[in-house]
Amino acid sequence: MLSINSELLFTTSSSAAIHNTTKTLSTKANQILPSVVAQSVLRDISRRMLIPQDKIRIIAYSQQYWRNSCLEIYRPNEFCTQAFVDGWQVIATYNNKKWRYHTNKNGSVLRLSTTDIFSNKEIINLPTSIRESLLRSAAQYLNLKTSELLIVQISQENWKDSCLGLEDFNQVCTTALVSGWKVVVMGMGQSLIYHIDQTGSVIKLNKSASGINITNSFNSISNAVITDAQQRLGIDKYQLRITQIQRITTDGCLDLPKLGEFCTQITLKSWQVRVKGNKQLLVYHVHPDQKQVRLNISASRMTLPIFISNRVLHQASQISGLPKQSLKIVKCQPKQWEFNDVDKIEKPLKVSGWEVIVNTYKERLVFLIDHHGKLIQQVNSLNAISNSTLPSRILEKVLVKASQDTRLTVNKL
Repeated sequence: MLSINSELLFTTSSSAAIHNTTKTLSTKANQILPSVVAQSVLRDISRRMLIPQDKIRIIAYSQQYWRNSCLEIYRPNEFCTQAFVDGWQVIATYNNKKWRYHTNKNGSVLRLSTTDIFSNKEIINLPTSIRESLLRSAAQYLNLKTSELLIVQISQENWKDSCLGLEDFNQVCTTALVSGWKVVVMGMGQSLIYHIDQTGSVIKLNKSASGINITNSFNSISNAVITDAQQRLGIDKYQLRITQIQRITTDGCLDLPKLGEFCTQITLKSWQVRVKGNKQLLVYHVHPDQKQVRLNISASRMTLPIFISNRVLHQASQISGLPKQSLKIVKCQPKQWEFNDVDKIEKPLKVSGWEVIVNTYKERLVFLIDHHGKLIQQVNSLNAISNSTLPSRILEKVLVKASQDTRLTVNKL
């Protein structure tokens, strides 16, 4: 799978370095096209068309999150990995000829689109009144002049309902084919995708498909996940990196129910996010509204730091009176818990750390410890039951089931 940067910020660069880029876009855009991407596009056009690079101009660009490894430009018999790829859409021109490119983040991978690009005045299929209304709507949304916008793609569509496939909250949509257009407008380094009916009386912005909305969604997702991972691992957020974000289908509990929780059996288009940092891998499920984040412990790979295990074994040795060498940690998992300080009347302190179970000859000791190894407390002890009190057949089944649940071999139980 291809990765997405954890900060999900627009790349910035000196506009002077991109001397072939139009001044209007490069000086006013929040997202400056990196010079390596611009040079990669110009070099490819020059090679294909035998045109000097200094004669080619980049007239528009926007940051994009392509939905697959093919950058949404497909070749025959090609397999495309389904993963978001951080990149750019770039449009260049020479002598009234225009080219559209899809690239990855640094321009090392780029693909030339075969779809036509029109200037705002060349769109014969789109009536003038609709074109002007569309540009006014986009200009208002981006706070630009209509002259600073470029219509880069247009296609005729048959929308499935009166909402043009974009149902608003509490809106009733009549199921019927509605003829119209899908139009892509670019400006300020952003792409806006509009659905329009044939008369132009309905012009709707497809927020989920537009680059600006995807970026905002990823920012919300990354912030929520990074915050949780930072608290769980007790490390600085700059040590964490999001390596993958992908869509998954879950139930109302994100397929991760809490103890005793009732889960609504509905289909949610949720997100699965993988985070790496400090040699740990955390896998999260995120609700579509980004307000609910849950850690998938079974899919995560987290190891107990050596200094934490030594601290726990030392404490277990003092409690049991046994040497550390005879004790064994049989289970550990990240845990957020509350610490009550008897000397203070304040609310319980929320602590992020680990739950660790230590096996002795007679019992299993359960400890909670913070990430720094400074705060540790024994929760309870689990008394060992003599094997002789259970029939061997039942004992064998119990041990096999426990081995599956804890991912430990039977001889460690």
